[in-house]
Amino acid sequence: MSSTVSSPLPSGSGPAFVVGDSAGGGLALSLMVRLRQLGERSPRGAVLLSPWVNLSDAAVIGSHRDLWFSQEHLRGWARYYVGAADPRDPLLSPAYADLSGLALSGLPGTVHTMRAWAQKRAPDAA
Repeated sequence: MSSTVSSPLPSGSGPAFVVGDSAGGGLALSLMVRLRQLGERSPRGAVLLSPWVNLSDAAVIGSHRDLWFSQEHLRGWARYYVGAADPRDPLLSPAYADLSGLALSGLPGTVHTMRAWAQKRAPDAA
């Protein structure tokens, strides 16, 4: 994935921005984490719209107010995406990655999305 994204960037120009919504937001953030791991140039920034950044059961908290995304739906879709891999792998659930130094902008779609991310991030900040 990273070679596909880094190869079309024109030489001499700064890396492009990445943008993603929901699972695409999580994927965009995972890409930034992976590029950093590989020592590649990182995008100049990212706009993450209600990013799904935690595919583990730890992200399914409280009662959902969404009429379609029940806890069962979230767990089911996460299993489809993760398969047999560890859902706490930082490349699958970037909420578990070190995000320091990444240029991020976010527009949360729901309070629940940000709470789920904050729940994971809060202990790291202490």
